[in-house]
Amino acid sequence: MNNPATEKTTRPLRDLVETLFRHKRKAAAFLFAVVFSALIVLAFTPVTYTSTSKLIVHRGRESVFVDPSAGGATLPLYKEWESEINTELEILNSRELVAQVVESMGASVFLKEGPPDETGRLGPIRKLFNPLRLFFRKITQALAPGGVSEKSGGRLKQVNKAIQIVEKGLAIGVRPKSDIITVSYTAKDPEIARRVVAELISNYLERRIDLHQIPGGYQFFSQQTELLREELEDIAARILTVKKEGNIDSVTDEHAVVQTAIEEMQISRLQVQSELAAASARVDSIRSMLAQDPSDSAGPKNNAILDPVEYKKLQATLRLEEASLAALIAQNQEVGSQLDQLRTNLRTIEKNEPTIRRLQREQELLEEKYRKYSENREQARINQELETKKISNVTIVQHATLPEESNPSGKMIKLAAALFLGLFGAVGIAFGVDFIDPSLHSEADVTAHVNRKTLIELPLLRGKQLDPAFRPPLRKERKARWILHSGKYAVVDGDSCFQELCLRFLTEKPPEGNSPLVIGLTSSVGGEGVSTVAGKLAAVFSRDDRFTKVLLLDANLTEHSVQLIRKRTDLPFSYHKIRNEDGDDDLSVNASTITRYLEQVRRESYDVVIIDIPPMEEGNYAVRVAAQTDRIGLVVDCGRTPWRTVKRSAGLLEDIGAELCGIILNRQQYTMPKWLYRKL
Repeated sequence: MNNPATEKTTRPLRDLVETLFRHKRKAAAFLFAVVFSALIVLAFTPVTYTSTSKLIVHRGRESVFVDPSAGGATLPLYKEWESEINTELEILNSRELVAQVVESMGASVFLKEGPPDETGRLGPIRKLFNPLRLFFRKITQALAPGGVSEKSGGRLKQVNKAIQIVEKGLAIGVRPKSDIITVSYTAKDPEIARRVVAELISNYLERRIDLHQIPGGYQFFSQQTELLREELEDIAARILTVKKEGNIDSVTDEHAVVQTAIEEMQISRLQVQSELAAASARVDSIRSMLAQDPSDSAGPKNNAILDPVEYKKLQATLRLEEASLAALIAQNQEVGSQLDQLRTNLRTIEKNEPTIRRLQREQELLEEKYRKYSENREQARINQELETKKISNVTIVQHATLPEESNPSGKMIKLAAALFLGLFGAVGIAFGVDFIDPSLHSEADVTAHVNRKTLIELPLLRGKQLDPAFRPPLRKERKARWILHSGKYAVVDGDSCFQELCLRFLTEKPPEGNSPLVIGLTSSVGGEGVSTVAGKLAAVFSRDDRFTKVLLLDANLTEHSVQLIRKRTDLPFSYHKIRNEDGDDDLSVNASTITRYLEQVRRESYDVVIIDIPPMEEGNYAVRVAAQTDRIGLVVDCGRTPWRTVKRSAGLLEDIGAELCGIILNRQQYTMPKWLYRKL
């Protein structure tokens, strides 16, 4: 049979909301802690100002590097533009530049609590908390490892701390797909922010010129150029000396001329020798012809006799041929002499040619080096002039700005985020606590964990409601009954709930014959309100016309918890405290004593006997008392007793043969408002 007190439709949304209201204090505490912490953090968040400057990087002279170790070669740097921009960013982020800024401005500017006029820019909340903030800052600086204090820290520590502060507030970046570098610094004072950015950029421009410049480059190239010039003059003199010694103007031309002359002279000599041979033959022929005397008539040996006239002609011809022969002989000797001289000259040229050519090659190399060093010297002179006039390929697009308005703190957004986090965290806390909570809160929990029936859910009683003799006015009683039977809201009137509990016990097993109905009430652990439930239940039974005599039997060995029952004369039921045979309250009561009391009850013709049984945790005595009852109810304190303990106690009662009617959920608190409960 369903419980009217808990007869309500199962609705997941209602269960969720009920869980939130059940742990509303924990959720509210978490929400308050998060929001309050956010307010404290926002109150202590300082007002900051940001100064910004912009630089543009052009492709310029820094793209060329002069390397003296490479023989004075000018090396073009073929690198990606992104790599060059990243190089500039690394220079800007170098610790050396920050250290120069700290040194020029002073470390105390960054280590002090704030500029003198900072308080004037604080809001009303920060003005209120400013002394406390400064106090905690001093404590933090004193206790932090490596923290700096003006009294205990040295200058080096102060400088290092100031450098860390500047590096933390400095932001350097480059805009995507552009040559613009943005430098910004955030500080509590706008003037300090502007000075830091201006000093950093000034130091950066000087530093990058030094990095791209070779120290002493112009002097080096000037010296090397002068040395090469002297070597060129020396080697030119040596070449001239060798040429003079060999009477050579040009090795290539002289060798070709002499070689050609020798060839021509050899041809001429061959021609002269040929003519000389022909002339010599003619002379010999004429001489043989003139060997006959024209007056000699006895020439039997000759076939012909020369005419004297012809003889004279031959003599004249002979003289001419002899003269021509002598000329050819002289010419042949002259040609031979000239040929020998040309050959001598050729040998001289061939002897001096390697030396001259080697010297000429050295001269050409020196001239090439001299030309390159001269160009590099001019480039170094230009670089030196650019360095002197501080000319660079980096241009300041926007100088360091002086911010007039503070940075948007986003306090409302942060507060909204904190509130959002607090709300979701509170919901999570509520559901998390409910998930790990092992106690029982509702009939559904009893069914799910203990697997037992729930007799009724009793509300939390306070004040007069704890008195068994208390009865609410008729108007409230009717209203409570109407709410009970409508099923729209939980019963808040305890008297009506106990009437329903009375009906449940009678419905479970009606009394047989004239024997009294013995109802036992117990719990798993102490302090679950068993005595209060027993007293209220006895009062309800006594007001029923069907039962004239009702007895409340207190079986607790220790002092009972309901002080309103003891020594009362206005109660509508009888009350007895179980004692030993001597009539004392001690721990010597046993099962025979319980049996004796029950026999006495039967003799006195009681209709209903309600036994207040000790908790099951007290051991065998409670078990024996529970075994003497006709039916028993297990009282459970909602939200307190773990379900495993309740399940163990219920199993123990069933093991001893007790008639367990069900679980009585006591002190049920309906945390959800009525209007919300009706809506859901």
